[in-house]
Amino acid sequence: MRSKWAGSLLAVAFLGLTGCQGESLADGSDSSLDTQAAKATSTCVNQFGGIQSCALGAATLSPTTEGLEVSGLRDPKSDGVSSNFDGAVRWSQRAAIEEFGTFALAARDGDQVVSTLQVAHSKTDNRFTLTPGFTGSSNSTFTVNVYRDGVIQSSSGPFNRWIQVKGEWIYISWTAWSFWLVVPTPNNPNPSNVGACGWGISAARGTTFTVNVGGKDVVGDSIEFVENIGAGAYAYHEFTGIDVRGSATGYTVLSESFSRE
Repeated sequence: MRSKWAGSLLAVAFLGLTGCQGESLADGSDSSLDTQAAKATSTCVNQFGGIQSCALGAATLSPTTEGLEVSGLRDPKSDGVSSNFDGAVRWSQRAAIEEFGTFALAARDGDQVVSTLQVAHSKTDNRFTLTPGFTGSSNSTFTVNVYRDGVIQSSSGPFNRWIQVKGEWIYISWTAWSFWLVVPTPNNPNPSNVGACGWGISAARGTTFTVNVGGKDVVGDSIEFVENIGAGAYAYHEFTGIDVRGSATGYTVLSESFSRE
């Protein structure tokens, strides 16, 4: 028997922010401060270390033995959960989703939206349309990296619009969203793209997807969107929150964390 989460598991994307600002979503909805950035002022809980989780829109939060159950996700423009924490450069969330619809993620520095990602699911052909928002400068684009079992399969770009992926089985599951900000590290003290935003999504263990990049079909189990920093981009050095809005019959945050380095 399939568990109730087998239909669609999601875990969160890597998101990086610097020189990034929100843009309109693929469906034409607005990802501006008015619709994406507001921190919740209603129900808030502290289920995961150092993170205050607050309900957005009509959503409600219920701590469980599995994690944090988010109910009432009907409108991806308003309903969801806002994660708030001290300044960070990396964040990740693993969640289980039932009957996936559309999700809109926004990274914030305070109340300023600095980067967005929309994930829309078409049930008719099991395609996912992924639309990152990188608008730190007028010529901002992004590179797409596809991995399988930790080995890079393709690195293509630049792109400046949506990417589509197709699952190999009707109940394809995302298992992780995470977020990183490109900063100098001991192993890479002088990265060429300091401050770039990066979004990444991984498929459920044992599942893959197919994505057409650069005119070639590539099979992978995780995908990254890394901003190509343009001239004049404003460099954010940290972020303080991630808002996840969406439509689904069930959404449970199984784990969540952030780091400052």
